[in-house]
Amino acid sequence: MQKKALEMAGIVMGIVAVLVMVCVIISYNDSDKTNIFTARSNSEGLVITGVMKNAEVGDELVFPDTISGKKVVGISLYASEYAKLAKNIEKIEVNTKIEKVDSKMFSSFINLKEIKLPDSVRIIEDGAFEFCEKLQKINIDELDNLKEIGENALCNTQWYKDSIKDKQFLIKRDILIGVNVDTDRIEVPEGIKIIAKEAFASNDTVREILLPQSVNSINAGAFSKMSSLESIELPKNLQRIEYGTFSMCSNLSYVNTEELLELTMIDEKAFYRCVNLYITLPDDNIKIGKEAFRDTKGTTISNNN
Repeated sequence: MQKKALEMAGIVMGIVAVLVMVCVIISYNDSDKTNIFTARSNSEGLVITGVMKNAEVGDELVFPDTISGKKVVGISLYASEYAKLAKNIEKIEVNTKIEKVDSKMFSSFINLKEIKLPDSVRIIEDGAFEFCEKLQKINIDELDNLKEIGENALCNTQWYKDSIKDKQFLIKRDILIGVNVDTDRIEVPEGIKIIAKEAFASNDTVREILLPQSVNSINAGAFSKMSSLESIELPKNLQRIEYGTFSMCSNLSYVNTEELLELTMIDEKAFYRCVNLYITLPDDNIKIGKEAFRDTKGTTISNNN
């Protein structure tokens, strides 16, 4: 009898717990009349997962830092979740302390003109604003922690076009985001620390690039598909050559890899199809990714070590 009583008590407690959870979910959706989001909880707080059906927000959308008094710690929201809503939005403010703007996250906001991101953002992933051609204002200069901007993240926006117009380089804070050149030689200015993903990709005029010693991070594919590139001087303190950094640079014949004494990693396809390049490495302790040197002339180890 006692065993059965304990089992019944356990069942009752389980039902009560479920009811409490249901009530919490309802409170996120119904009791807060200003809230249009659905959310799930984790050990740290709430993660926004969708927009309530039939939500009406006009032309402005605000992602909150709390919902019904609960801290919002993340956004897991993709285009399919708010396709109809997105067409009407012209301004977005993200108060949620996210560290990453996910790939394609705002790509459906085709009429978006302005967005304010939190200073916690470290990464803007590939295609985050890919189809936001009307986007004119984004607070990149205020994002102190920003370290990476993905492929096609901003380059289709009006902000990008206005920012790079009549300039050789698009630089925000210490990140080189893009280039607008038709010369055969480029010397990147001192003070740049990060070369954004595909910043130089597909340029067909530049033959020689000199990077300053201040550069400590080159994002994936930064110099890929540069059909005329023949020579590049990398900073001597560089530790990694990322995925596809120089892939398909068919005329590349010189990279000062033998001088990169701090180099620890050459990632996958870093020099893929650099058919005119023979690479000298500073030592044999460097980790080499798959197909890093595929279709190159080969590699050797420097005699200086």
